[in-house]
Amino acid sequence: LLRYLWPLVSKQFITALLALISGAIILQSSLSFLGIGIEVGFVDWGTMLYEAKNNIRAWWLALFPGIFLVLTIQSLYRWAEK
Repeated sequence: LLRYLWPLVSKQFITALLALISGAIILQSSLSFLGIGIEVGFVDWGTMLYEAKNNIRAWWLALFPGIFLVLTIQSLYRWAEK
């Protein structure tokens, strides 16, 4: 079954798996940004963006976590296209 079926469905399976992973990353960072994600004390991109919201003058606090979040999601989708 794997010998004949896997080559036909492998690309779709990997694409769906990477879409689930990127969705989980976005969901986790969104929940952390809203304050209902991971418990206090753990650092993630959503928590960094939430703390940057409170300090508007330090623009770099929001720039770098936001860029790396977008780059991670984009790299997963680019890798899935291959």
